[in-house]
Amino acid sequence: MAIKLSLTVGHYIQIPEFDITSKAQKDAVLGYMAHEAAHIKFNSFKGINTNNFNGKPVLHSLWNIIEDLRIENAMIDSMIGTRKWMDQIWINRKADGTETTSNQ
Repeated sequence: MAIKLSLTVGHYIQIPEFDITSKAQKDAVLGYMAHEAAHIKFNSFKGINTNNFNGKPVLHSLWNIIEDLRIENAMIDSMIGTRKWMDQIWINRKADGTETTSNQ
C-alpha cells in the first residue's frame, strides 16, 4: 500500500511515496522533508496535548493551518532555499488535481 500522507510524530517523519521522474518531483520531495523537519526544528508539538482535538476536527484543522504557516515561514527564514521546495509541492498538487486534498 502506497503512503499518501505526510506527517511527523515525535522525531519520526513520514512522507508520501514518490516515483521521482523529474526535478519538480525531486524538489517536492525535498519540500515535504523540509516541511516535516520544520515541525521538529521549531517545536510544533511542545506543550500541545493533541487529545484536546479529539472530536473537534475544525479546531484541529485551524491549529494545523496556523502551525504549518508558522513553521514554514520559520524554516524559510532559517534556510532560504526551502521556499522553492515547499512551493513545488503545491505546484505539483495543482498540476495533478490534488491541491485540495489534506496532507495531514
